[in-house]
Amino acid sequence: MKKPLFLRHTALLIAVAGITALSIQTLRPAVMRGKVLSASSLYDLSIVTYETGKTELIYNTYDYSLLNNPEHWDVRATVDAIPSDDSRYPNFKAPNIALLGASPQKVIHIFDDPDSNECQRNILYLDQTKMEEAEFTLSRTDYCVKNIVDEWDLTTFFAVNPENTKIALGHTADGKIFASINAAHVSSRPGHNWENTKIAFMTGWASPQEEDTRKLFLWDVNANVLIDKTDVLKTVTESVGFIHYVRETDSFELYNGDFDSTLNGEGPFSAYKKLGSFGS
Repeated sequence: MKKPLFLRHTALLIAVAGITALSIQTLRPAVMRGKVLSASSLYDLSIVTYETGKTELIYNTYDYSLLNNPEHWDVRATVDAIPSDDSRYPNFKAPNIALLGASPQKVIHIFDDPDSNECQRNILYLDQTKMEEAEFTLSRTDYCVKNIVDEWDLTTFFAVNPENTKIALGHTADGKIFASINAAHVSSRPGHNWENTKIAFMTGWASPQEEDTRKLFLWDVNANVLIDKTDVLKTVTESVGFIHYVRETDSFELYNGDFDSTLNGEGPFSAYKKLGSFGS
């Protein structure tokens, strides 16, 4: 026996409504994000910018502890895109983003935003030991983040203020500054002791041709004082490439940054010319 006409119409309407609801739920992300303006990748991080003025950051990784069936993690965050007048990126473009540091435990990126003026103040932090939570930690500082201080534990970043008149140390996990001091025009990646309580750096120009402007300082973070070590540079006739801390002697060494395979020195930097050293 045929069902009454109104029952057949009702069943049809319910089915259509169910399909429509499912379609809306499935398409909602695309509707919310809008048209894709650009897409790129930085190692395992995908960067997708939409016409709505948003950039989606998607980190793809796997848990290889299950060797036969590694579990896939897809971690996402949405940030503001950068207004663009570049014909290649109409209306909006992705923030300038860089990998600050990575380990099996942590992945840390930095990026700018519409109010940053190309100063990378934002930190995208992912704790890979808690992947079941699958969330980024987003934080913003008042300083321009330059680099990780200690590449082994990735806990501390080095930064300068936008005016380049102060330097600071901050926590990568939350972006909070815990130490700062006046120091203008830092020109080198700082050296550091293992505890990050002594930071050695140069200001001015690293080249000996600019010896009137280049200076060498040691920042005692605990006492929050700068110790002028510029006298060490009087015998340095080459450009300083990097500064290395020697734990055994609690001292810092200055090296030329040019790799030279003909050098036969000792230690991890045997292929770089040692220019001088000073105690902390």
